[in-house]
Parts: sequence; C-alpha cells; structure tokens
Amino acid sequence: MYAICEALARTTGPIRIHTDHKPIVDGLLHGREWACGPARANADLWRRLWYLIDDLGGRGHVEIVWVKAHQVDDCLDAKGNNWADAMAKLGAAEHEIDKATVKEAKRLKAKARKVARWIGMAAAASFGPGVVPSRQPKEEWPARTPEQRGTLSRERTREEPAEAVEPPSGESLQLH
Repeated sequence: MYAICEALARTTGPIRIHTDHKPIVDGLLHGREWACGPARANADLWRRLWYLIDDLGGRGHVEIVWVKAHQVDDCLDAKGNNWADAMAKLGAAEHEIDKATVKEAKRLKAKARKVARWIGMAAAASFGPGVVPSRQPKEEWPARTPEQRGTLSRERTREEPAEAVEPPSGESLQLH
C-alpha cells in the first residue's frame, strides 16, 4: 500500500495501478469509512491513500486493478506481476536483515499497532462514529488544473521540476 501511495503522490493525472494484493482492492470497494476505521490495520496508510485519490480528482481518475499473483500465463498482467515480484526479491536480497532484527521489528510493530488501535478507538469514542475529517470537505475544494495538481504533487514530495533545455537560437536538435 505504501508503494501505491508513493506512485499516486508522484503523478498528476489519471493512473491505472495493477496489484496482486487483494486487500487493497477490497478496501477500496468497501469505501473510505471501512478502510480508515479506528480498528483497521494500517488506517494511517488508508487515510493517505484516500487523500491522494481525492487529490487526483477522485476514483474516476485513479484505477487500482487486482491481478492474480504468480501466474504462468503469457498475458501482459502476468508478465508485469512476475517482473515486479522478481525486482522485489532482488531488492530484498540486496538489503538482507538478520533474523533477530526482523523478530524485534515484528514485536515492536505489533505493539505499535495495539497502541494505534487503542488511540483510534479512543478518538472514535470522543468524536463519534466514523473518521473525523481533518481538512475541508471535497465539495469546498477549489477546481485545479493539471499544472496546479502537478505543483501540489511536487510540493508534497519536495521534488523540483526539471529545467527545460532549449537549443541555441537558430539551431535545431538532431536526434540520431
């Protein structure tokens, strides 16, 4: 889900993302309240995902498609998914971590989830059911052009736009 959020943060227009992680697609089908509920695992990532979807213009501009994992078909979805799996394995092999560190990280993650779940339930009990909006409703958002959305996306990721390079006057670029 983190990778999907990062991809959405770096795009400015309509996008289609393919994933073999069925819970992400199911969470989007269930809706925002279900995905961002205080007892839901990764509620912080779900909130970020929904925020980014809204920022790109809503679900009509963002499509997240489920593909079956570990297919042996010759279709494009299978090839892309198998390639992504191979790249993930290569990346994991480059950054191997000893088993004791992984075990301690899992223990701390479980403890952090319990604390986060407790905080979420306490907040829900204080503010009532559902997710408390921390920003103005979408209906009150100003209309944005693709250029404005791109600027906002770069500001979120702190990336500077690449400078345009123009050929010297009177010369043309020749591509060989």
